[in-house]
Amino acid sequence: MWRHLKPLLGLGLTICGYLALWPHYALESLEHRNSAENFPAHLPNTSVKHVRGMERRWFGIYSDAEREHLPQGVARDSFRKPWPGSCDGDAKHYVQFCYQDDRAMRMLYDIMGDAIAAWGPAMQRSSLRIVPDPSPGVSPDSLVIQLTNQGSQADVGFSPGDNDLYFQPKRFDPSQPIVNEEQQLWYWKNARSLAHELGHVIGLLHEHQRPGVYDIFHRTPYNPYNPNDPNGPDLILDVTAFEGYHDKLTAISAISSATEPRFNSLDGEQRIHLILQDIGLAKKYWRETRGHAAFTTAAMAANADGINAGGAFDKNSIMMYDSDAGARLTFDNGEYYREDVLLDARSAHRGPDGRWQFARVFMGGSVDPAHFTISPGDIRRVMAMYPPPPTQDRRADSGNGNGAGGSEPAFKGISMQFGNYMKTVRPAPQQTPVFNETKEESDLKGKFWKGNETLLDDDEIFGGK
Repeated sequence: MWRHLKPLLGLGLTICGYLALWPHYALESLEHRNSAENFPAHLPNTSVKHVRGMERRWFGIYSDAEREHLPQGVARDSFRKPWPGSCDGDAKHYVQFCYQDDRAMRMLYDIMGDAIAAWGPAMQRSSLRIVPDPSPGVSPDSLVIQLTNQGSQADVGFSPGDNDLYFQPKRFDPSQPIVNEEQQLWYWKNARSLAHELGHVIGLLHEHQRPGVYDIFHRTPYNPYNPNDPNGPDLILDVTAFEGYHDKLTAISAISSATEPRFNSLDGEQRIHLILQDIGLAKKYWRETRGHAAFTTAAMAANADGINAGGAFDKNSIMMYDSDAGARLTFDNGEYYREDVLLDARSAHRGPDGRWQFARVFMGGSVDPAHFTISPGDIRRVMAMYPPPPTQDRRADSGNGNGAGGSEPAFKGISMQFGNYMKTVRPAPQQTPVFNETKEESDLKGKFWKGNETLLDDDEIFGGK
């Protein structure tokens, strides 16, 4: 309904809100309101480090060039596409966004600025731009950002007249002043999640849902004699750690093979493993896992969804989930924690008790959400989908960030202006892996991921009833 009302709002809230925001969210000069008094002081300009020698990796929609080379007979025009180029000849591709209403704009304004800034390194190397829709009345093709109480999700890529991003903040209203460390933590978790959703809007899918990324469903190495075997899967998916696992195991075990022939001769656990290896089955029988279940190679080979994949797995991508996403809660030492569903399969080693231990994975590459970033692989795919204009200065041969040059994919901080102060977007710092069931993990849990990730309720999101 809101989409049809947008023209009517052009003379009221919409035109006031979006025209007022237009100069604030421009890439080069991004006005942004502080959320806490203890934010960093104004940052000086830093040199822009661009990427050299990055290994291509991607999982998302086809670029325009790739779509042109699809076999004859493929319904390529039905696919969602990269956002279209500008009509005024400036060779840019604009993701133009608007908010559904004033409440969404006020609640998400701050974290939207940080989410856009996170994609700054990709925008500086490509023709992609993320900006508010400046047109009176708002274009029907704009991305409509709206609050929801059904969990965050976004349409992948662009489709004429159908581009939506739904966002449900967790634990903390990000428009409110930050008065303690826990609120600071949840502010950045929400900003990171919104940057992740923007990745979908740009055209990227979940990195952990690529075909073949995980075939291990228990916490044991693919090859015990060579625990970090590069020929093995990249991730462990511990299905037993999902919230509601035991109830779902019982329900799926009871499904007749006449209802689902692919379940014939499989026990309950085998059926669940099959479901997590096929997103189509997950959508039918365990919808809560559809953000984890793998896309199948067969469906992609048939170009059924207009999805393309290639290159090496990228565990530092903003399109990853955290290890504990979707996991059940456990109570330990006076706090609630979530267990680990996803673990790095190529980090295996024996703990002091002889059991296998694996490193956790994090959305945006950092244990600390305040240090999240997009990865060099994310940047490379954006460059493929939104090629930079020939005249754009990319300084592409700047080395690895320590003056050594070479092929190490890295970039230095990029300074972006936020009104009267500068914000520097930096790559995630190198860190020692955090292994599950260790004292180090226990200590970090208490700092970075303690507590139940409760969502804001209806009254908090939409106002009193």
